[in-house]
Amino acid sequence: MQASGAPERKSSMMNRGSARVAAVASTAIVVMALTACSTSEASSGVKNDSGCDVQPESRGSEPLTGEPSGEITFQTTNLKKDFSGFFEPLIAEFEEQNPEVTVTWIDDPGDQDFESRTLAQARACDLPDVVNLNITAVTGLNEADQLIDFSAKAPDVGSVYVESVWDSIAFDEGAQHPALPWYWSPSVLTYNKELLEKAGLDPENPPTTSEEFFDVAQTIGEEADGEFYALNGNVAWDFLTDWQAAGVEMMNDDHTEFTFADDPQAIAYVQGLADAYAAGAIAPDSVAGSPDPTEAYSAGQVVFGTRNASFLRYLRDNAPSIYPVTGVASAPQSTGKTPFVGQYIAVPNTTENPEAAVAFAAFLTNDANQLAWAKDPGVVVFPSSTEALKDPFFSATADGDPLSQARAVAAEDALDAAFSPAMIHFGAAVTAETTKQLQLATIGEISPEEALQAAQDAGNQQLASK
Repeated sequence: MQASGAPERKSSMMNRGSARVAAVASTAIVVMALTACSTSEASSGVKNDSGCDVQPESRGSEPLTGEPSGEITFQTTNLKKDFSGFFEPLIAEFEEQNPEVTVTWIDDPGDQDFESRTLAQARACDLPDVVNLNITAVTGLNEADQLIDFSAKAPDVGSVYVESVWDSIAFDEGAQHPALPWYWSPSVLTYNKELLEKAGLDPENPPTTSEEFFDVAQTIGEEADGEFYALNGNVAWDFLTDWQAAGVEMMNDDHTEFTFADDPQAIAYVQGLADAYAAGAIAPDSVAGSPDPTEAYSAGQVVFGTRNASFLRYLRDNAPSIYPVTGVASAPQSTGKTPFVGQYIAVPNTTENPEAAVAFAAFLTNDANQLAWAKDPGVVVFPSSTEALKDPFFSATADGDPLSQARAVAAEDALDAAFSPAMIHFGAAVTAETTKQLQLATIGEISPEEALQAAQDAGNQQLASK
């Protein structure tokens, strides 16, 4: 359950693509760990299915009606160091509006031990009252009956969010919402206009579909003749959202089995990588290298950059000759939907003060505060709330400025976003194995069909073992 989608810091260019990779822990592991919770201490109170004591008002279908009061703990993931200046006044504002509530802010470092710490908190029935989670963590904790259902306890809260994003957190055939959508970063296409023109292509007409993208890549490879390349060869950060954008059917309808091996769009995607490599569009050493093309793009060695808008802030500050010649467009897709991979805010049903916790979660993710968070100069994130995305902050573009153009493009695309439930099941092992097979197919050692079948078989073995 390691956090994904955390905003990039001013001091770091690392993990820029982590928002596009599904979280590390599998849902089944989370559920098995949580259902093993100790219930040795006697209690006369109401318990959830994991054996934890809960307040009666946290259960059932009746909305919360009490006034917010009491002490609550709010946990974020690796935000406190860089964003105390935003969150501390926000917390103070909530406490001023709700004088009977005290909020204590804690911050998990979001490192490789995030999963084990969160599981330990859950097993001990000691999760924070309001907690920042990714979709895999939400799914696991919800299946272990650890989270409050916002549809029941705050039935009007969902109207704030982009409808398809709100639907992304729907369980029990849409009747249950165990978390509130928070921030994310929609994919955008970034590209070096000068290099594109040098390859004989029109920088004002970038590719709009996966098929066009790979056609352009092949042309670049043929025309550049090794002077520069089209794209980075390691697609670990991007292939899941690329597949979703291309309309790949990654799993069966009940999400019990991977099915992408025979999908025509998946085969075309891998064939596109192989053809691009054969045409000289991919630097050979990049296939097994870092998934981050920032260094190569900043040096003018590759046409297409990272899909995250925060990448442009890095360019602005660190690559002054490349930033002005960077173009921005919607990421290639064939479905009409921008893939949503973001962060959520949940309230465990073990909270002793559910009214306060739910009120703070709704306050944190409302239009005004999501917009304020997006406007913070230290971060490049996008709201999940509809009205915030329509704010002129996103639509007003400075002439020729790539970052403001990216904000406008991403915010417009975000209004029609969609989440693929298959993302939940691509844990670290499946993602790594699929990346490995894609690399082998890219360099021509195996066919696209062989690569996809091997990755699918490995993924289904993982699913069957849970």
